[in-house]
Amino acid sequence: MGIFDSAKDLAAQHPDKVDLGVEKLGDAVDAKTDGKHAEHVDRAQDLARDHLTGTAATPGEAPAEDPVGEEPLPEAADPENAG
Repeated sequence: MGIFDSAKDLAAQHPDKVDLGVEKLGDAVDAKTDGKHAEHVDRAQDLARDHLTGTAATPGEAPAEDPVGEEPLPEAADPENAG
């Protein structure tokens, strides 16, 4: 996992460049989908920024909602108890 830790450290040191890359990627996705999924793209951009830099996208902005939604995903079935 050393390479991932190094990449995350580098991203945290250069949040402006991370923001620019995330923004360009989101714009490209919006262009390919004619903006049909703009809300989801914006949310993914916020989550990517937060994950890569460990900071919120914009100072003072409310934290992103739970990406899973209001209801948690069901637990995976335990194969030992199947039957």
